[in-house]
Amino acid sequence: MSEEQMQKRCPSARKVGVAYLLGHNLVFNRKGSYRDGGVASIMPSDKPTDRVYGIIWALNDEDVQMLDEIEDPTAYKRKLIYVVGDDGTEIECHTYVAIPQADYVVPDREYLSILLSAAHSQGLPDDYIKTISKFRATFES
Repeated sequence: MSEEQMQKRCPSARKVGVAYLLGHNLVFNRKGSYRDGGVASIMPSDKPTDRVYGIIWALNDEDVQMLDEIEDPTAYKRKLIYVVGDDGTEIECHTYVAIPQADYVVPDREYLSILLSAAHSQGLPDDYIKTISKFRATFES
């Protein structure tokens, strides 16, 4: 979600908007390839009303290939999903879903800080930011 990180990785990245994925939860079920702690992913939920928020980016083909390399193929799989945009329309896009290693891998403080900062700066709903913060509370307790 971090605009700064996205621009470094994918110079063509253009923000399309905020969107959410229904019937899924935010999880930290894999240790990062280049991070000390767990990294964010999505997992289907038992509740169809659960949602995970994120940012939709438009990328050129070269940057998509770059992301495929950055998002370690032994750790993540690119998946086609349908999300709901700000205006309520359904949008087809891709996301990277972690290949789980555990039910929960504690995320590191720096990574959570980046997620929370991005969630605030991108204008994600306060309730969703609180959901991300709960993982931080688990880490700090």
